[in-house]
Amino acid sequence: MHVIAAERRLDAEGVVAEMGTLRVMALATTTSDGERLQITVHGRAAEVFPAEDRGLESFLIGAYGREAWESRRSAHSWARIDPHRMITYRDR
Repeated sequence: MHVIAAERRLDAEGVVAEMGTLRVMALATTTSDGERLQITVHGRAAEVFPAEDRGLESFLIGAYGREAWESRRSAHSWARIDPHRMITYRDR
């Protein structure tokens, strides 16, 4: 089973429900050079609606492209994390 399979995905409401009282989320990715990058965020997640926030919607269209936004991305659930503390780690 793939990690990104549809049955394993959560929308913003599902993430909030799964987190319960948990206040820490760790995100891991790689830099463009393939170096490991981890970001740990302490804060609170809140569902957001880009169609109701023109600045956010404009930013997302710029990031993903208008075609991707209009064809599929605008239908996704979105969340914002209001961080109290962020810790990053970069493997060099």
